[in-house]
Amino acid sequence: MLAIPLIGIGFPLLFMKRPRLKSAGEMIVGFSLLFLGLDLMKKAMSGLQSDPSWLEFLSNFSDLGYWSILLFVLIGTLLTVIIQASSATMAITIIMCNNGWIPFDCALAMVLGENIGTTITANLAAIIANTDAKRAAVAHLVFNVFGVVWMLIVFGWFEDMIISIVEWGGGLNPVE
Repeated sequence: MLAIPLIGIGFPLLFMKRPRLKSAGEMIVGFSLLFLGLDLMKKAMSGLQSDPSWLEFLSNFSDLGYWSILLFVLIGTLLTVIIQASSATMAITIIMCNNGWIPFDCALAMVLGENIGTTITANLAAIIANTDAKRAAVAHLVFNVFGVVWMLIVFGWFEDMIISIVEWGGGLNPVE
């Protein structure tokens, strides 16, 4: 509701000569565009609820045990590679889990996949870069893949730990 008026306030600040005012304008416009984009994405995702093929696809693969976890890691990776923005894919995951389209463990697996998918940006940029940049991009990918594999090994304990932390902080059990 406030995003567009804040853009109107922050936009003139972008043309100020004083660095503090210019930085404040960039911050205001950036946050406003972020929240405006998240709102638009939320509205776009609400259309998925009326499309039974998406819901059927997700519900068919969310109860395959550990295979569904691996599948949702792959889905999270592919979505992030396609969108090339892990924050946007994270917002999609949160909306899908919040609306009950996917269970909490599948959403957790998608987040792990998004961690792998976010490395695509560095790898694409490294295509035309020097050898050191290519090595750094591959190291980033290997580090994230290793982290996801490690988390998949302890996935059940990781999920229980997240649930415990949420409940300890006064939140509701995300699985129920």
